[in-house]
Amino acid sequence: MDGTIHDLIEYETIPDTFSVSPARFFFRPNNTVDMDTSRVALWWILRMATSPRPSQEKLALFWHSHFAVSGSKVEFGPMMLQYVNTLRDNANGAFGDLLVRVSKTPAMLQWLDTDKSLPGHPNENFAREVMELFTLGIGNYSENDIKESARAYTGWSVRYPFYELQGMTTEDRARYTFGVAGPAVAFQDAPDLHDNGPKTFLGETAPMTAEDVLGKLASHEKTAENICRKMWEFYAYPNPDPKIVTRLAKRFIKSNGDIKQVLYAIAGSREFWSDQSVGNMVKSPVDFAIGALRQVGGSEPLAALAAQPATYDDPMDGYLEGQLYFLARNMASQGLSVLYPPNVSGWKWDTAWATEGAFVDRSHFQDFAFAYGHNGIFPARDLVQNIMTDHKDGTEAAIVDRLLGAMQVKMSPDKVAVLVDACKRAGGAKSLTDLRKATAMAHQVVRFIYASPEYQLC
Repeated sequence: MDGTIHDLIEYETIPDTFSVSPARFFFRPNNTVDMDTSRVALWWILRMATSPRPSQEKLALFWHSHFAVSGSKVEFGPMMLQYVNTLRDNANGAFGDLLVRVSKTPAMLQWLDTDKSLPGHPNENFAREVMELFTLGIGNYSENDIKESARAYTGWSVRYPFYELQGMTTEDRARYTFGVAGPAVAFQDAPDLHDNGPKTFLGETAPMTAEDVLGKLASHEKTAENICRKMWEFYAYPNPDPKIVTRLAKRFIKSNGDIKQVLYAIAGSREFWSDQSVGNMVKSPVDFAIGALRQVGGSEPLAALAAQPATYDDPMDGYLEGQLYFLARNMASQGLSVLYPPNVSGWKWDTAWATEGAFVDRSHFQDFAFAYGHNGIFPARDLVQNIMTDHKDGTEAAIVDRLLGAMQVKMSPDKVAVLVDACKRAGGAKSLTDLRKATAMAHQVVRFIYASPEYQLC
């Protein structure tokens, strides 16, 4: 257990074999380029599904919801790609570093209008949200703190090298940017536009810079409590006892906001392993779809297709892209559209996902995972083939036990009996002599598993 916890938290110690250039998602067939944010979402979903560091992607998803920026306003794909990678690259480091770096991403600057802030006319959107949602929480700052701190962010703006390449087609700009120079978009600091005057913020008066303000916010005890509460609710359960939050916040403060130390404290809490925590949280749409795909072995064929030799400007394989589109649509139908949070508050978790619409989309996931096709390639192919090999002389009960084990779900004897009966009706062990028949049999059994209350929880 200690080794597993270490690998999940210290994920950078695991070699990152994912090597698919995100640029490939911008290049489309017929020599066209699509720079929309939705293309970045497909790349991130592929990484979620196939990365050897899934805990990094899950932690980045937490930060994406916390520092929520949406493609509904930030439509330039490279801008959202830079934002996502800022979250990913700094997810388990010092919170203060993450706060400064994500605040300077062009996506955040555009999302909360910091790029429109000028001396004498500071825009207060970011100044308000960074305290209300990203750090202190409501009730721990004043309107004057908002007005004064907004002055500190003047001079921050965005530059678009991609659009400064004159005399080039969009396709040639993309090839130059991704193949030669880059970046397509960049943070720009204009010292002449800074408001360098003294500012009174959280009881202190000084000529504070933006970094000074963010540093005070990152180290504040209310920020520690807010971050630790949200992390506990993301990984364990809602409304934790204040004693738990206090314990985690002390670790946060003592470690200068080291997120790894907070994660270790969460994993080391006896409450984290209690009946209240284990198996009682409703899976988010990402947990459900990506988890289900990985459980049936579906990440391997996707990774194999993505890893085919290609340059940065080769479009993605059409079948692979179709698989990713399904995952994106399935998660969106359940209520979580990757890179499109509903608002600056991000998503709600746990029971917020327990809706009738989400349940319908979850109960149909087997139509994707066990959809025999594409020359016999489908997400659950390896699982079905292994069952054919290991249980060709076995029983329906053994097949059901294997499927439940693969999907990491426990059911009562009465429910297992229903699955065994479904297995028999769909051909049972006799179907294991033919891949298509075996797949159809497994499809029917898994239909009940995906629809079960037990499978909705983690």
